[in-house]
Amino acid sequence: MHIDLPDHCVVLMAGASGAGKSTLARGIARTAVPETVIESYDRWRQLLTGDPHEQSATPGAVGAVHTILDAACLSGRLSMVVDGTHSTPTERAAVLDIATRHQVPVVLVAVLTPLRVCLARQDSRARPVPADTVTRQFSNLMDGIATVHTEGFAAVHLTTGVGGR
Repeated sequence: MHIDLPDHCVVLMAGASGAGKSTLARGIARTAVPETVIESYDRWRQLLTGDPHEQSATPGAVGAVHTILDAACLSGRLSMVVDGTHSTPTERAAVLDIATRHQVPVVLVAVLTPLRVCLARQDSRARPVPADTVTRQFSNLMDGIATVHTEGFAAVHLTTGVGGR
């Protein structure tokens, strides 16, 4: 998936666990100009607990990513992909607020992979995200997808995700 991006922006990934956000984020970062980095809540959960899917570490991971995002927006030199579920308007607003404070546009990429696929992808993980968590993420995103265009994003891209894994 190719997305035309502003020169300096934040790309906010949204979708349930197993939707293919990280794979898509890597593709976006590879083709974006100027240099684009990815900050992932999974990566920070891994650093904090040794497990990228340890949901109890999410608040610390979110705090770390938001601190880095704030510094990156302030620098004005690179773009960032924020890789996380962002399934509710409140979760998306936190990133929007940071970027907007620095006048950096935010592009939303919502990965709307079917729930059954997201759940099936958990089977290949050493530590799967619990089915009720994945279902809640999916439901929250789908409940708000019709009004996501009103949240303040510079652009919104909806996709059904990447090919089967």
